[in-house]
Amino acid sequence: ASATQAPTAVIPPPGSDSAVYAPNPAAIVVAIDAGHGGCLDWGVPDPSQRGQDYAEKTMTLGIALAFRDRLEADGVTALMIRDDDIALAGDDYPELGCSGPAWRDANGDGESGFDPEGAVRTRDELQARLDVANLAGADVLVSIHINSPFDGGQTIEIAFTESFYTDETPWGPTATARLAELIQAGVVRHLDAVAGYERGDRGSTAHNFYMVAPPLF
Repeated sequence: ASATQAPTAVIPPPGSDSAVYAPNPAAIVVAIDAGHGGCLDWGVPDPSQRGQDYAEKTMTLGIALAFRDRLEADGVTALMIRDDDIALAGDDYPELGCSGPAWRDANGDGESGFDPEGAVRTRDELQARLDVANLAGADVLVSIHINSPFDGGQTIEIAFTESFYTDETPWGPTATARLAELIQAGVVRHLDAVAGYERGDRGSTAHNFYMVAPPLF
């Protein structure tokens, strides 16, 4: 063994202003999950009963596609978890008029299919979506959802934005918390500039949904 020597500084060639390990957005992969989808999972139906175009599964997909286009225009690689009205872990339930892909046990718990409470189907679907992101080696996973607040059975006529992240990662909550804060601030700032209706800012919160912390479930 030889004595440890200090590393030699990297000197760019004369006339070059290139940087070592310069930022390369194209090397980053962002997985975009448009919440819900398929025949059985509409998410939140349109509370004003305007039709499928205003169902959560339709609107989240529209936002996800626009998000993809924006990322790609900035040189970032975007991976769509779904780019159509589909379910990844099965959607075959003729009793409700659904004849989609066959069911599969995506999370390996020995169960699959459509149960009365929907828990089995939901967890298989979420695991299937996580598998897509993990197999692609995504650096970031963003899942998009739209909710409709109710009080006493009545829809509350106010819009708000909130961002959730998990604090149960091996590397700690710092990176994910910061990302959630930046997304939240950006969405609120841009929507406030164009929305002609009352909006609220609910900030970002650590909340361990299955999509971001499956080991806990």
